[in-house]
Amino acid sequence: MATNILIRTLLVGVLAVSMLAAAKPTKKSAVVTFATQTMIVDAFAQGTVLFEHDDGRMARGEPCTTVYEFDATTNERGRVIVEFMCLPRERPVASKFEAICSRAAIGGPDKLVEYQFAGDREGHGVPFSR
Repeated sequence: MATNILIRTLLVGVLAVSMLAAAKPTKKSAVVTFATQTMIVDAFAQGTVLFEHDDGRMARGEPCTTVYEFDATTNERGRVIVEFMCLPRERPVASKFEAICSRAAIGGPDKLVEYQFAGDREGHGVPFSR
């Protein structure tokens, strides 16, 4: 009887440790600089910004991507530029943060279509509007 309890306790401990080791971080972020004015959903960004993706918010059906102004001299995020629910897409693993943009009109601003974090298999499609 005592052996069974000991074995069960060990199994629960091993299972708990393996689950913690396999857990992915729920938030990812990257600092990015847009050299030109770039439209993200229905807002404009230029200069240094912080992209943050929250898997927990995505699982709850909430806006999972937030883009903030970012002050590179103080390493602090500023006001929210835009929040939106991304459109997850499987992609090959990215070696660096990637921002895929298109241009709707000649001379117009770039429009962010998708972004992907370094080391991640998931691309995050950007909706046309909120």
